[in-house]
Amino acid sequence: MFSSIEREVKKFSRHDPLTWNKWRSCFGLPGFLPRFDYQLLQNRQSKQIYDLLSKIFNDSNLRVSHDRWNIYLPTQVEELGTKKVSWKTKTNIHLDMNPSRYSHDEPKVLEIRDQLKFEDLYDFITENNLVVQSMGTAVQGLINLEDNTEEDGGLIIVPGFHKVYDEWLATMDKADFDEKKNSYQFPNDSEFLKLAQRIPMKSGSFVVWDQRCAHGSRPNESENFRMAQFIRMVPVKTLPNDYKKKRAQAVRVQLEENNFIDHVSI
Repeated sequence: MFSSIEREVKKFSRHDPLTWNKWRSCFGLPGFLPRFDYQLLQNRQSKQIYDLLSKIFNDSNLRVSHDRWNIYLPTQVEELGTKKVSWKTKTNIHLDMNPSRYSHDEPKVLEIRDQLKFEDLYDFITENNLVVQSMGTAVQGLINLEDNTEEDGGLIIVPGFHKVYDEWLATMDKADFDEKKNSYQFPNDSEFLKLAQRIPMKSGSFVVWDQRCAHGSRPNESENFRMAQFIRMVPVKTLPNDYKKKRAQAVRVQLEENNFIDHVSI
């Protein structure tokens, strides 16, 4: 992950905090596109994660996502000339779907998904949020790559929100949701933000949550790095054949370009 930044961002050095401002990232993400670095691909092949999600879905035929990684830099405020630079992110909670479209099973959601061509790699990010209730269980997850304490910032979740999701939605108007977005950001004064709990994790651990769960992140308040990789899976039976073929071909191209093709079968 650090090597990727150092290759792509001139003068950035993981060892020199005075260079960290060269990397522009609001939430520790490496831009908008998914990453296909060799080790990230290895992590997506984790048998432990696959076995866990197979049990959750009660289905062994799954497709893994291709997403991004996340780095929270240690809390620092540096004087760079006359400018103060801070790497702290903002606290937020959100849903990675459009709640109105999800709950009303709007056909438009699946129409948009099925029209993805994966000629643009951002389609791998877009597909994660194109879910509707009739698809059944939908989950999200991340693997933690460093010990992550309460102070190090990172994942927060409103415990049990998926159990009151329908009740919450009934209090909302359709106008509360931007029909152009496949997500929902809770306002900064939301009572649910006060209920969100930090999820500290050991290095190498994986956390999974129902996609209806309000979740987000808190800023890093420590001198440690927070590092994680996003991973989710979906049952193959929820995907149409033409969509699977387009996606598989796009994945194959990335596996070949990243010297991974000999280690997997699609």
